[in-house]
Amino acid sequence: MSDQATNIFLLRHGETLWNTQKRWQGSQNSKLTLQGISQAQAARDLLAEQPLHCAYDSPLQRAVDTIDIILEKRDLSCSRMPEIRELSLGHWEGRTQQEIKISEPQQSNNFWLNPDKFQVKGAETFQQLQQRVVAGIEKIYQQHQVKISYWCRTG
Repeated sequence: MSDQATNIFLLRHGETLWNTQKRWQGSQNSKLTLQGISQAQAARDLLAEQPLHCAYDSPLQRAVDTIDIILEKRDLSCSRMPEIRELSLGHWEGRTQQEIKISEPQQSNNFWLNPDKFQVKGAETFQQLQQRVVAGIEKIYQQHQVKISYWCRTG
């Protein structure tokens, strides 16, 4: 094994319409806003001089659209990796944070302040999310121990 370090850059997708509406997205899709496109372009420009050997992203469309912008000036494709997708939020998806705060105040509070107690029907727990994402990152690391890796997180 080489003593060369592996670098992994973690980025969130650009702003979406549902982000502006404070609507829970989870595994649902919402289009990037003009601001979200601008954010992805800014990330592309920030990383312009950084050598990248591979790219991974979530299969969610907001992540795909973001990484496509980031990589548009590079000869590099992106591998979709379900392990790094956003937390599935069950029946919260598509609803606003305010709606949930009113209808499920305890779980809304748990989401923000007590994630170990967050439990919503049809949603993943934070422990399940952690296990899934760590397994994905370990898979990336094992495949590219001496290369610079890049992936985009969904949000």
